[in-house]
Amino acid sequence: MEFLMRRTLLLTTLFAFGCYGLFFGYTYTSMQKEKEILITNQNNDLSIAYQAVTQMYRISIENYFNDTIMQPSVLSILREAKVADDAKKAALRTSLYQQLYPFYHTTLSKIGIRQFQFHTDLGESFLRFHNPTEYGDLLSDIRPSIQKVMHEKSVVIGFEGGRSFPGFRYVFPIIDHDKSYLGSVELSIPYESIEKELSKLLLNKNSTQLSHIDFNN
Repeated sequence: MEFLMRRTLLLTTLFAFGCYGLFFGYTYTSMQKEKEILITNQNNDLSIAYQAVTQMYRISIENYFNDTIMQPSVLSILREAKVADDAKKAALRTSLYQQLYPFYHTTLSKIGIRQFQFHTDLGESFLRFHNPTEYGDLLSDIRPSIQKVMHEKSVVIGFEGGRSFPGFRYVFPIIDHDKSYLGSVELSIPYESIEKELSKLLLNKNSTQLSHIDFNN
């Protein structure tokens, strides 16, 4: 009789542990799946927001490029600089800086653009608005984006390092009216500016979702 009682107790205990194990396993698996779904959704939201922010910047920068940079007065300076000696280049550099500095200091700085730089047709720095005393150094050897613009004569966009600091760069070829290549220009946004816009976008999205929840139910 005592043996049967011990056997029953043992079987009951084993059954209870088995049920607990199954319950724990099911709960853990469910939690892991929910965690994976949450992470996937968060990554999707972040990816969509990142694309939206970089596209927003692209639209603004393309408008600035077409409306402000590709002006006859700017093209004339770059056209002369292409064949000028060092003394003449210095004067042309000063002229370009004076002409576009208000645009850089107000409009571009306001939207978070830190670097505004012109490159020669040979891939050298012609004018850095963020550091106008530093110029003439070859960039095409360390900047794949500039190499690509030089060879393909097409816009290159993406995150890239540099001599000063990394940034999300928009590099445009500057093509003259006769189709000759005058060089390129880049507008670079630090990651901090993109991160700030991402935070604002994701915060607005979460606030919108909360506003649609009925807390009275």
